[in-house]
Amino acid sequence: MNNLFLFLALFVITLLVACDLKGKTSTAQKEPVKATTGAATAQASSTKDNTTPPAPASKGTGVEVKKINPNQKSFRIAFYNVENLFDIYDDPTNDGDNEYLPGTEKNWSNERYQNKLDQLGRALLELGEGEAPVLIGLSEIENAMVMRDLSKRFTGEEFGWVQYDSQDKRGIDVGLLYNKAVFTPKESEPLTIDFSFEKKEYTSRDILYVNGDFKGESIHLFVCHWPSRRGGLAVSEPRRVAAAKVTRQKIDAVLAKDADAKIVLMGDFNDEPNNKSMERILKAALSPDNLSKGDLFNAAHAINTSTVGTYNYQGQWNMLDQIVFSNGLLNAQKGLSTSANSMGIYKADWMLYTDKKHGKRPSKTYGRSKYYGGVSDHLPIYMTVEIK
Repeated sequence: MNNLFLFLALFVITLLVACDLKGKTSTAQKEPVKATTGAATAQASSTKDNTTPPAPASKGTGVEVKKINPNQKSFRIAFYNVENLFDIYDDPTNDGDNEYLPGTEKNWSNERYQNKLDQLGRALLELGEGEAPVLIGLSEIENAMVMRDLSKRFTGEEFGWVQYDSQDKRGIDVGLLYNKAVFTPKESEPLTIDFSFEKKEYTSRDILYVNGDFKGESIHLFVCHWPSRRGGLAVSEPRRVAAAKVTRQKIDAVLAKDADAKIVLMGDFNDEPNNKSMERILKAALSPDNLSKGDLFNAAHAINTSTVGTYNYQGQWNMLDQIVFSNGLLNAQKGLSTSANSMGIYKADWMLYTDKKHGKRPSKTYGRSKYYGGVSDHLPIYMTVEIK
């Protein structure tokens, strides 16, 4: 009888801790980062003691993790649209997670959740040749909990995260994972897009802005997932133009204080490098030549061809995921710097499937309610930064 009572007590405590994590994560996300406290630190403390979700647990990434040497001179930064990364718990404040719960039509489960995390971790580790990128921008994540669970795949490394809840009806957000040995967030905020011009209510993800210390040097980061092309390119373009205006306004504020500021934008922009939102509104140049102080360069344009991209729609490759950086980073004479050809796309055969009609394309997790078990419908991108 005593053993039965003890078992029931432990079971109830476990449920209470899991529920408490949900509540704490939501409130912590709304606090700004100040120095080493605030959103990222609060989220870390609210999740670190949570019990691991029920078995089956992770089967591992299959990649031997190489621990980052904080004194090395070269580091990788990555961005990944991870295609609806939801945990298995119901969040009463997020209607978007209702279809990603056990027992629903999608039949989302812990086994599927752990498998997806393992695959995402494998892709990011292979992208870094065994090293986890020190900064990882993510889109289509539910909350801080999934970021924490993903970071556990980088054995031996300690990661923090910054993420805010947005009003997106799909219940997905953007976030930043960072290696604590290399990067320390100092300030962050969600940049909300004004869609008041829409006839009907429209919501989307916020843009995440984070300023922090990268090996003793200030860097400004933007993680984006601009509005989709749903409804067609012409109908949806004003929404991405609105997102570009908000992003550009913040960039101008940063550059007004420091014309040589080191800035990196990464994300799924749902537009090509030469579309209006990117080239004319964001003002991201397609060539690294003749850049002036404060100019931006779109590193994705140089590798954007009809057979190369990050997303495949009906057999056509699109360069929707891009990395843009400032002239202050590109042409830095000392400290943190990069090169015009530093961006790459990571694509391995195991991340693809062959469509009978359209050929190879990223292997997605779901097609509507049908489970395919792939890693994501997008490919991850990366850039290399060096310290001179």
